[in-house]
Amino acid sequence: MKVKPWSKMPVDWCGDERLKSFTWRTERAAGTAALMLYFVICHLASEAKHQLKDLVTRVPADPSLSPAEDTVAHLTYDDFEVMAGLSRKLVSNGLSVLVEKRMIERLGNARASDYALLGSSHRQFAKLPGKALVSGGGDSFRPLVQMHLRSRCELDALKLYYYYAFIRDRSHLYSEAAFETIFEKTGVSERNIPAANALLVATQFLARIDPGSGAGFRKRKAGANCYYLTGYTSFPDTRAVAEDQ
Repeated sequence: MKVKPWSKMPVDWCGDERLKSFTWRTERAAGTAALMLYFVICHLASEAKHQLKDLVTRVPADPSLSPAEDTVAHLTYDDFEVMAGLSRKLVSNGLSVLVEKRMIERLGNARASDYALLGSSHRQFAKLPGKALVSGGGDSFRPLVQMHLRSRCELDALKLYYYYAFIRDRSHLYSEAAFETIFEKTGVSERNIPAANALLVATQFLARIDPGSGAGFRKRKAGANCYYLTGYTSFPDTRAVAEDQ
């Protein structure tokens, strides 16, 4: 599979209540699978002109604006199974969760292989590292296939991962967040954050975590940890490299 160093990820779902709405109590493994599949879709999507079902009702016509290009991924169940290491049942359940939460839209019938990323036509996006997370064989994403979908910790970890990608300032290589803020924005309790972070490091979603010093070192927020996504060197600017390394 051809994966770029990083791909654009829509961020509106991270800023509203949808990220927080993923809970082990309600979705269990289907929620974890959904976030795994979303990662795959983001990296295998490309821009294609395609009108979404309710685009006309949501956006008033404006003749001065050119049609937005929706980001669409063409993926079969077999693709999802290999790239994410999921069973067909979990692929089906996970996709249903993404559709229900308005994060993707199936184009065509229920078994169609085209998936549109809702919110992808907006200008704001997060950079999601991809190439650095591909397995040695080049057919799957290394962190995803290490997931077992048996515990809340994996769901918590994926929620934190997307949140860290969402909040990263483009002038830095890292994301900054205190536990209190993470809990407020993701719903992951403060006592469960360390275990989720440890899993992100163990599966190589995260390259490293720099503990907060309690003082504003190098203009960093006092007491906030700095989270480096694996593949973070694929999206630096010169200021970030000079300051962070």
